[in-house]
Amino acid sequence: MKKIMLSLLCTGIIASASAQKNSVLLFGDLGGNTSVEDMGIGKNKMSSFRVAPGLGYQLTDHWTFGLKGEISSVKGTPPILGPMGGAEVRTINTGGGVFARYTMPISNVFFFYTQADALYTVGNSYSMGHRLPGAGPNTMGIRITPALGINIKNGYALNLSVGNLGISSTSIPGPGIRTTNIDYNLFSGASFGISKNFLHHAKPAKQHTEAAAPETE
Repeated sequence: MKKIMLSLLCTGIIASASAQKNSVLLFGDLGGNTSVEDMGIGKNKMSSFRVAPGLGYQLTDHWTFGLKGEISSVKGTPPILGPMGGAEVRTINTGGGVFARYTMPISNVFFFYTQADALYTVGNSYSMGHRLPGAGPNTMGIRITPALGINIKNGYALNLSVGNLGISSTSIPGPGIRTTNIDYNLFSGASFGISKNFLHHAKPAKQHTEAAAPETE
């Protein structure tokens, strides 16, 4: 493992492939976390896994803006006294939104960035192999994720984050339930990703040259 990390660092030093202004950013993240929710009648242990691709444009040396999609699976076992007590409930959420990323280089190899996502997702819940009746939860939220990146080569980078902060509003149309949650997941989950910056080269301006007029006597 140490040899692999040293190889990546050496490659990054040689390549010095940091993101640049007027480049296109393509990335994908894999992440997950665990939490325990107190429901008043007991605790609901939850775990989640998500896949999040994104595409953006770096307008300045620090700011990138773009679109992001997300698919996540949230699994929980409500307390025995609840309506689904003792039975595992899994919710699949799909959606997307926009993001803004501020990047700060630390060295030729490492960089730090903070990304803010505004996402809207629609969920469907399943238990014991069957979809639960009624419309699934709809969630709108804002999430802020700090992360560390490692430049590799040719615009590729590895990204690592250890949680995020956010606020979300979830509604279930059927029974008319609406909840607002403040999420504090720092150091309770990890996300790994890879990104690629494609440099956008502007077409060179055409040079206009006039042929010298023939000399006349």
